[in-house]
Amino acid sequence: KHIRRGRRPLNKLIFLDRRVKEVSGSLRLTNLRPELNEVFMITRLHELFQIFEDEVEALADLNSDA
Repeated sequence: KHIRRGRRPLNKLIFLDRRVKEVSGSLRLTNLRPELNEVFMITRLHELFQIFEDEVEALADLNSDA
């Protein structure tokens, strides 16, 4: 039961990422709690999402793409 509830938000995040990419956007994640970051590493979702320590780092990366 706990695993099922935990997967639902991740599935929504994957769906959101697809929708953002459909309109040529890019999704960046910031300020992940250590336990959530571990989930991303275990599930290899860190390969799908751009993950940054904070908003400043994410915005700097976004501006470098422009």
